Amino acid sequence: MIKEDTYKGIVSRKQIDNHRSVLTTINEKNFNDFYEISLKYDIGDSLFKKENSAIMQIYKKDTIVTVDYNTMIPYYESIYRQD
Repeated sequence: MIKEDTYKGIVSRKQIDNHRSVLTTINEKNFNDFYEISLKYDIGDSLFKKENSAIMQIYKKDTIVTVDYNTMIPYYESIYRQD
């Protein structure tokens, strides 16, 4: 998942790709997402993300969840930093 990505559709599949990444399928297209963020959405939820935006909206049955990918980048940089 990067800022340039854009998508709108229903999650039809989630598969753990590795310990920090999940392969998610929307509209028959796959993308990798942070494991921690993928925990916020389920199969059947709708995801919406505009191009060049770090904000993703998750439309659930009874609520909308907003995720800011900018909050995840410092976390991943801190745990995977190569000093």
